[in-house]
Amino acid sequence: RFNMATPDIRYQDKRGQVSFTEGQSLISFFKSRDASTFAHEMAHIMLKMTEQYALQSTPDSQIAKDFATLKEYLGLTEGETFASIGQDRYTEAHEKFARTFEAYLMTGEAPSVGLKRTFHKFKDWLVGIYKELSALNVEMSPEVQMVFDRMLATEDEITEVETLANYKKDVTQMEGVEVTAE
Repeated sequence: RFNMATPDIRYQDKRGQVSFTEGQSLISFFKSRDASTFAHEMAHIMLKMTEQYALQSTPDSQIAKDFATLKEYLGLTEGETFASIGQDRYTEAHEKFARTFEAYLMTGEAPSVGLKRTFHKFKDWLVGIYKELSALNVEMSPEVQMVFDRMLATEDEITEVETLANYKKDVTQMEGVEVTAE
């Protein structure tokens, strides 16, 4: 939960942490953990893995492009990696990414049909904790949202969700038609 004395999310009680060792990531949960802790700590792992795969791939690969998008969003310049920046910038970038991933989950907008129920659960949990997106102190661009979508779903699954959303929009605009949750 928030430390009400400071609304800045960076200065809250420690709920969890992730440790990286050669070829291994370990998440630790503390007594102050809540429903957001797993997603937040997983985001750190996702960012680390994205960097590793991007650095091993060709510059024109999708993962390299996605990492370039994330680097720009997180304030890294051309040629910088997480290993080449200072600890303060590293922590700030990683925390911003993790909060942005929480904000992404909090929207409840799943990138695939199979993740819809999971995203609705995360939305309920995160709204219960943060109340509103602004509490996370991040602004997610459409480009970063698409990177998250690609981290969690295939292009075909993303296209299916977009097609269904357009279909629902078209149907709801028809006179006399009502769309239900079923």
